[in-house]
Amino acid sequence: MVVGLVLPGAQGCGPVFGRSDPESCSTEREAALTARLSADPLLDLAPRAAELGAEFAVPSCADEDDRGQIGRPILHEGTEPEVRDHYRAELAARGWHLAAEEPTTRRGGGLDVSGAGMCFEHPAVPDAKLKVYFDPSSDDFGTWPQLSAPTHYFLTFETGTTGNACDN
Repeated sequence: MVVGLVLPGAQGCGPVFGRSDPESCSTEREAALTARLSADPLLDLAPRAAELGAEFAVPSCADEDDRGQIGRPILHEGTEPEVRDHYRAELAARGWHLAAEEPTTRRGGGLDVSGAGMCFEHPAVPDAKLKVYFDPSSDDFGTWPQLSAPTHYFLTFETGTTGNACDN
């Protein structure tokens, strides 16, 4: 995961090996959206006894998949199914709709996390999706879903041409 800082009002996209510098490439519109989503209290929504990591923001022009990301890592002392249940209930109560959910699976002896998580949409937030990604680095025993604690995951708003859809 790319970690960076978005400066409000920054403009222009200067390529660095095909990607752009996170501090200089975002448009005014993207910088304003990033500032709004960074201030959203949903980034603090976590199960009890969870440890919230530092927030991060990456503009879509700085990400290899053109996905803007505003989020944080979270460590929860419970299991992956408990985390999924928490977000299903808490986000539904706040008007967010679970638009896509993918299990974390093993394919060909490797770990496939390309769709591992949950994706939520809200009609009042058409320019971003709220996603929960599970982190394979916490897979100490090679089993998924994470049925043993703790569970590492990311709670992230995604924007941009590819990040603004739950079907990818």
